[in-house]
Amino acid sequence: MERNQLLFLLDSVQEEAIRDEAAASLSEARAQLARALAARGRPEEIEILKAKERGAENQLQAVLMTSFFFVPSIMLSGILFPFDLRECRIGRRS
Repeated sequence: MERNQLLFLLDSVQEEAIRDEAAASLSEARAQLARALAARGRPEEIEILKAKERGAENQLQAVLMTSFFFVPSIMLSGILFPFDLRECRIGRRS
């Protein structure tokens, strides 16, 4: 490896698709809950929808945590690449 040599590229297409799907799921859960509240739905139905909203929020947070914290931490920790990463660059496809 030479200093400042590109080590690898992060392909964000799949991560963005997963994040967008989780965000859409959260939006749908919030819309269903809003409709049920507006229609003064049954209390048990509203509780189910609130739980669904919390689950969607947790899913989105997990995706974001994986994309922005865990994957870079593991990759840059030296576990996968047992050499000095300070001498390499990481690129990102746009």
